[in-house]
Amino acid sequence: MAKYILKRILWMIPIIIGVIFLVFTLMYFTPGDPARNALGMTATEEAIEAWNAEHGLDQGFWVRLFNYYKGILHFDFGTSYTNGVSIAGEILSRFPYTILVGMLTLVIAVAVGIPTGVLAATHQNTWIDNLCMAGTMFFTAMPGFWFCLVMVMFFSLRLGWTPVSGYETWRHYIIPCVAMGVGSSAGIARQTRSSMLEVIRQDYVTTARAKGQKERNITYNHCLRNGMIPILTVIGGFLAFLISGSLVSEQIFSIPGMGVYMFKGIQQKDVPVVLGCTVVIAIYFCVIMLVTDIVYTIVDPRMKTAMISISKKVRKDGKK
Repeated sequence: MAKYILKRILWMIPIIIGVIFLVFTLMYFTPGDPARNALGMTATEEAIEAWNAEHGLDQGFWVRLFNYYKGILHFDFGTSYTNGVSIAGEILSRFPYTILVGMLTLVIAVAVGIPTGVLAATHQNTWIDNLCMAGTMFFTAMPGFWFCLVMVMFFSLRLGWTPVSGYETWRHYIIPCVAMGVGSSAGIARQTRSSMLEVIRQDYVTTARAKGQKERNITYNHCLRNGMIPILTVIGGFLAFLISGSLVSEQIFSIPGMGVYMFKGIQQKDVPVVLGCTVVIAIYFCVIMLVTDIVYTIVDPRMKTAMISISKKVRKDGKK
């Protein structure tokens, strides 16, 4: 298992290199002039040429790409073209807000989605099942920004229960986390229902009922646990796309997270900001996928055996 984890960590290196190359290439050919954005439209050509020389933008594509790779090896993400602030410092200050919003959102999504899916599966083809599935369809089709605005209008402006925007106290996170969590719970609920229905029909569930076990024990210890692998896949995917998905809530509620920072960098063609955020997102994505695979082995020990077998096969093929 340790060798499998080590290989996955080593695979992160070419993935990050490829992601940087792709994003760097896209930003290089994207229309826009960083010097004009930084100095203003009234800047002279001499000032623009001096600014480009200072930031290395007068060099060729491959030279600039190589210099960026060299800086990443020293954990140097560079400075922003717009304000000259260290990108590493900005990411370190903004990343906790995105993680906090994402984790709270995940807790709400799991707390709502899994029980809803279990309830629908245990009452298949009844009005309860139809109501749960209709609710998930509604929240799946509903735009996230619209739900956020509706909650602000009702709970903040009309009832005055929560602040309209900000991030200073725990009350500021209620609406953005609930709005994102309820929307994300729909996918988890649908996957939970599907997994539960596959497991409920298995012979060992019928045997457990024949032995006289309580229905609650059968539902959660036999059915839900054995159907958790697809559910964990959905949860892991949701957590992996957390940073990009948080842009809507961060923008609406003025939360200084990674999503807003990267979006502004794209608008201003601030290449170091976009690349720095991309590297962090790529590392985060790879780590979450690795953690998801490890959780697989905890929930279902058969997955650990499969991973060990894959590692052994890879070693044998390498020796050949």
